[in-house]
Amino acid sequence: MTNAAFDALDATALGERLLPVARERFLTHRAVRISNFAADVSAFIEFVEHWGRPLRYYAANTIGAHPDHAAIHHVRYEQAAAARGELHALDGPLSLHSAQTMRDPRPACFAMLMIDPGWLDGSPGQNGESIFVEWRAVLVELVLRFGRDGESMVRTLKSPILFPDGTRRSVLYDLPDAQGCFDHGVRMKYDLVEALRTGDTSDREAARALEALHEVAHDEAVVRQIRLGVNELVIIDNDRWAHGRRSVRGERPTTNGRLVNPRELWSVTLA
Repeated sequence: MTNAAFDALDATALGERLLPVARERFLTHRAVRISNFAADVSAFIEFVEHWGRPLRYYAANTIGAHPDHAAIHHVRYEQAAAARGELHALDGPLSLHSAQTMRDPRPACFAMLMIDPGWLDGSPGQNGESIFVEWRAVLVELVLRFGRDGESMVRTLKSPILFPDGTRRSVLYDLPDAQGCFDHGVRMKYDLVEALRTGDTSDREAARALEALHEVAHDEAVVRQIRLGVNELVIIDNDRWAHGRRSVRGERPTTNGRLVNPRELWSVTLA
């Protein structure tokens, strides 16, 4: 599925006009994609600060944080970190989720800059393609698909449910600048569906509603799939959009041992 939000603006061609044009695109679509953006920590942070205050990476001072800035999440495959289950280092797919799901107030935006897309010679869906969904489109599709049952699911997800950390929070929440009845903010943790499925079974209704939301969100009818190139930047509204990726191959065998995928991405969450 295509959308004008992800038609790339060329940073080189726009020059000094990049920021106002990018801001206008973002205000229209709550997302913007930019090509030919400099792979420079200072330039990256200075630019995205126009969308909010960079939040310190939750695992700063670990291998997942960029050595030159504590707010940058350094996403690349690393075998040892992947074995420990560290999110930044995993191979395989990553389901659609929100940035810093458990943080309140909710972070306003999320930015990601592709430094090296890595191996692109796999079959479709095996090259770490980025995926995005607009939650408003997901909620519309949920109600269209399930009817009154879908409306009941929306109400359930606006009520507090038990998260894996033991707190109760709503998955859906109201936005002060909502544009219509389906324009809700959503907090989706990447492993929340599985946690509800295998954890506390007392809230079957919430688990069922969340599974339906998750299923619809990953439907090709609403997913925007993008293969980001070198120096491509995406900024999204963290309330209104979710992000994830198709599968990434971490390693492959060679005659001299195993070769590691050079794929590298920088991300920043903005308050």
